[in-house]
Amino acid sequence: RLLNINKPASPESLFLPTPGMHLTHPTIFLKCMQVVKQHILDKSDDKIVKYVSMRDRYKAKSETGRLWRPIRVLDAIEADLKWEEKYQPKSTQVLSQTMSLNNITFTTGTKKEQRGLITDRLKRNEIEAMRIRLFSLCRNGNFLTWDSIMDTDLTWKEMIFDLSEQVIAFRHNAISMSLPSMSNLRRWGIRRGGVCALCKQPTVTAAHVLSHCSTSLFGGRYTWRHDNVLACLANDFYGFASRANRSFRKSHNIPSIISFVKSGATTTKTQQSHTIFHKHPSDDWNVNIDLQNNPTIPPETNIDTLLRPDIVFFSLFNKVLLWGELTCPLERNMVDARLRKERRYNRLHKDLCLNGWNVYPMTFEIGDLGFISRTTHAFFAKVCDKSSQRKHMMKRASTVALRSSYYIWMSRSKPLFSPPTLVARPSSRTITQSSRQQKSQTTY
Repeated sequence: RLLNINKPASPESLFLPTPGMHLTHPTIFLKCMQVVKQHILDKSDDKIVKYVSMRDRYKAKSETGRLWRPIRVLDAIEADLKWEEKYQPKSTQVLSQTMSLNNITFTTGTKKEQRGLITDRLKRNEIEAMRIRLFSLCRNGNFLTWDSIMDTDLTWKEMIFDLSEQVIAFRHNAISMSLPSMSNLRRWGIRRGGVCALCKQPTVTAAHVLSHCSTSLFGGRYTWRHDNVLACLANDFYGFASRANRSFRKSHNIPSIISFVKSGATTTKTQQSHTIFHKHPSDDWNVNIDLQNNPTIPPETNIDTLLRPDIVFFSLFNKVLLWGELTCPLERNMVDARLRKERRYNRLHKDLCLNGWNVYPMTFEIGDLGFISRTTHAFFAKVCDKSSQRKHMMKRASTVALRSSYYIWMSRSKPLFSPPTLVARPSSRTITQSSRQQKSQTTY
């Protein structure tokens, strides 16, 4: 009721950790309390308390009903933990965070640590049962079948401080396929029929409004959402190229320093960066972003093409080019969108390689509900070595995509689309040219 989620939606989607809001389910919380209470009674040193525990255990074992009893659950979890510790190799165990950090086992741990392992296992079992129930719901559990989806930050704290109540309700109703679309209103008996107010298609679902309407496509609604996501990331991409050029000049101007280590002392190994700027160091890195229908493939490649990848990093001296093609599809169509974009740019990739360029073609997808694909993480890791900055970028892009989709949904019956300015369009930047870049341009 607080989130304005429709009644046909299953509320269990709110309590899943991935994807979900990481909310504590009241039933799971009460079960954990009862199991912990039973464990305290079993491990008590008082004889009277132990006698009460043994009496309850005998009574629970003599029952033949299907009622949930904490004693039965506690015995089953303890047996599973002891069996895994004895027979299952540690490399394949699914350990809890406490156990993996402190190397704690169930038999050698303290009573408090044992209760922590028991509650972790109980929560995991209840969440798995919740997933199974959602899988049986062909509509509300459809989001569990989405492929290539990363974990999204949907915690209660983030939802309260970053999004409005209307956007929160829109997202969770869309996840459970319970938005008041024409098809759902007909299914619920509220309306007999209806067509799309824009393209006049008879079957109108939420997926049709957010991604499949031809009038919205040619009218620029989906392009507006795509450009919003691209604009919120543009300044970061400009900064990556400028920082790579500055770090290259700084490393060549400062003499190398030899650090000495005392005999017997150990040195801390610095984590190596796997970005394209460290793999191909240079001070002439530049980036082109398709925000104003401008060509992004540099003319120095001698390739005549009408294709415009959204983001293109290139170094003329090293003849290295990395592009990233952004797509904002439905979450269930992310894999198809990636394969479609790879086929589209396959010929351009081959032509650049024949001209002697080292090309890194990449695609990344951000869903219309703000879910991030794994290819997005791979592309960001290719240009940014700071995990905190990558997380912040993905969070901003997710929020912008979700808010854009919400405005498209609210404008589903308006033929005239007047979008607000969600993200300010950054001015086109020109990376400061170095002497090496000027020489390479005169060579080409």
